[in-house]
Amino acid sequence: MNRKARGVDMQRLSPVVPGIASLLLALLSGVLLFNTTFRGDLTNTIISAGLDPLRAALITALVLAAIAALTGAAIGRRKAAAMVGAGTFFCTSYLVDFIHLELQPAYDPGGHLERLNGNMLIQTGCVMVALALLAAFIGSAIGVALGEVLLDPPFQLLQLTWRRLTRSSRVHPIQSSPTIPLKETPGQHPSQAKKVTLGSWLGAITMVLLLILASSSSDLFVFSPDIGLHTLPLPLIHHKGSTIVQDEVVSPALGGQRKAFLVYLPPSYNTPSGKTKHYPTLYLLHGSPGNYRDWFTGGKADQSADTLIASARYPNSS
Repeated sequence: MNRKARGVDMQRLSPVVPGIASLLLALLSGVLLFNTTFRGDLTNTIISAGLDPLRAALITALVLAAIAALTGAAIGRRKAAAMVGAGTFFCTSYLVDFIHLELQPAYDPGGHLERLNGNMLIQTGCVMVALALLAAFIGSAIGVALGEVLLDPPFQLLQLTWRRLTRSSRVHPIQSSPTIPLKETPGQHPSQAKKVTLGSWLGAITMVLLLILASSSSDLFVFSPDIGLHTLPLPLIHHKGSTIVQDEVVSPALGGQRKAFLVYLPPSYNTPSGKTKHYPTLYLLHGSPGNYRDWFTGGKADQSADTLIASARYPNSS
């Protein structure tokens, strides 16, 4: 292979090398961070802030994906490739384990096997991937900016020093070859401009889709990543008699503010015999952030009570 052919091959490979470097660096840095004590320390910090282990693990994985994309983009300067590497790391290190955990049998308080909602599991997985790619996008954008500020000056200094050293070591001055005239290209080739435009539109469409998917992720952080993945057992789908009542109370401790609350009433409460009975009361207080509906929408308190009453593990009254 002559020198000209080698030069053509290098020109073809030069645009690909930074992308491969960004992808591999993002993937490698994510794996290294995941296997260090940093992941455990970050998860414990999030748990100490008041979140459960499932939400803490999800947030930790998203943060690591952002850091991995930042590293890959800072060195390779290819945001898309760094996003792909960070997304691959997120799927292999977190999402696969999460799906495996949700595929395990789950039981309600009465000991009945709950059904897995496969469509909901797929939807939750897609939402998680969208969140990871958005986190990677933010990390890669910061990485490119940091690379321009921190890495470009010393790299340019090295290039300038190398050029001066190589020029001073040559005996003959550099002359342009008459057979290969140098031509300045004021603009891009039409095919290259078309590729750039197409890539910009694909990137914009992808970001819009990711934002749409991520817009339904609030329940993953408010309640739990496994919210809605398991439904009621078949024998207990149709509950009869239990009701949920909404009311308000004026709080003197809060300066007379009105606070809404929900009350679960067991099946026998609205029967003639239930009017003469006394019922135990269990107060369920939501955390922060949260609201008075959380124990029913996320915690399934009414379903658990129905299951315990139907299985005779909890009395209707006293």
